Amino acid sequence: MPSNIEDIYRRLTAILLKGPRDPLTDKSPVYSLCKEILNKIGFSPDKTPVTGIALSLEEDKQKAVYIFLEKDVHQFASFITTFLGLADFRIKQLTTGLISPSGRPAQGGESLGEGATGGKSGTFGCLVEDAARQTFLLSCNHVLCNVNSGNRGIDPVWQPSYEDGGKPKDRIGVLHDFAPIMFGGTSPNEIDAALAKPDNSSDVLSGLKWLGAINGTTSYLPYRMKVEKVGWKTRNTTGTYLYRTNFIQHYPGHGDALFRDQLGIVGTIGNFSDNGDSGSVVVNDQREAVGLIFASAPDIRITFANPIYKVFNFFGVTPV
Repeated sequence: MPSNIEDIYRRLTAILLKGPRDPLTDKSPVYSLCKEILNKIGFSPDKTPVTGIALSLEEDKQKAVYIFLEKDVHQFASFITTFLGLADFRIKQLTTGLISPSGRPAQGGESLGEGATGGKSGTFGCLVEDAARQTFLLSCNHVLCNVNSGNRGIDPVWQPSYEDGGKPKDRIGVLHDFAPIMFGGTSPNEIDAALAKPDNSSDVLSGLKWLGAINGTTSYLPYRMKVEKVGWKTRNTTGTYLYRTNFIQHYPGHGDALFRDQLGIVGTIGNFSDNGDSGSVVVNDQREAVGLIFASAPDIRITFANPIYKVFNFFGVTPV
């Protein structure tokens, strides 16, 4: 009998993850045990619903083992607990869907950046399309072309980005277009945005990771609107739109740029965003796109986002 939750973690990994893939198959006692367990709930080792085993510390400081499942299986964890005599331990389950590499197909919320060693990294905001139904990846000017420096139709874009482990083999497309940023601090800017054209449409998905489909766009931006985003660095966070702001954004090596009428968002818990989240799409509680994150003031925990209808109007695109 395992003596602690760490032992359970290792044992369930052996039975439910390694067991179905044991090269000795029927000659292996662990495979046989796995087969017996799965057969009792209507599965076979080659059709196992188990995608992972995780060890976690709960809020009450007690450890628990989670069984990850590709699809929901009613009381799977309870059955395992009873069958293996683990009533003294916390065994829970989570439905994860099929776990696949984060790179492809890419979806809004994953990393994206310049296709160069040392290139800028940010977030793939969402998939958009123009009137001709061409699709593009939306992010920021300073993410995809290092502030006005890109060559449209030529410069590669990587996903994952360089800072996320990307290499030349991770090219997903090329820079398609960007909104130039005006410097000097007197001429106002409204957006910091750019589009990349994918090499293959099968490499990208619509919607946002973890949140699903975007339900169009809105220019209705009431104060104290509740918002949410998925970004590469801080993942899924929630916040409140509190400020309409004009401010100076400093771009190292380029100068100061004045931005006008930007959304100032404060996180519900902690920061709404961090470095690497530039390009993230902000949605309201109706899952309508409202903003594109491009800057922050971490000392006062404010994230700044372009009103996204201005981004979409500039490029003539809509979210897919």
